[in-house]
Amino acid sequence: MSLEIEVTSEHIRRRMEERWGKRSTLKRAIDRVLQSMYEWKIICENRKGSIQIPSKVATNNKKLQLWLIETVLRSEGVDSMYIPKVLNSPSVFPFLINISRSDLQRSKIFEYIRQGVNYEILAIRHAN
Repeated sequence: MSLEIEVTSEHIRRRMEERWGKRSTLKRAIDRVLQSMYEWKIICENRKGSIQIPSKVATNNKKLQLWLIETVLRSEGVDSMYIPKVLNSPSVFPFLINISRSDLQRSKIFEYIRQGVNYEILAIRHAN
């Protein structure tokens, strides 16, 4: 699943109602979350009234990026995952993970597994 770059608030409301049903508190909750995201500058509104992601939040802090990757795996309830799936997970929004493969390989948190030519997996290391 990939995130759309541009969407309307009405589209968000419809998708949330599909999932959670028409609840009286849902519209207010969505409005509040969107307002917070506007204030944090995670999203902005373009001339057509659509919501856009101006740019992802980046950091050069490798420990923070490794922690964020770990949270993706743990939130999915898995011990390992295909690396591009981790880096492009909707759970990473609105952050940009630009950590190198060599940093992942040197990590004490993860085991880097290469299967075939282009299939790379990250697995959480477990204490023995």
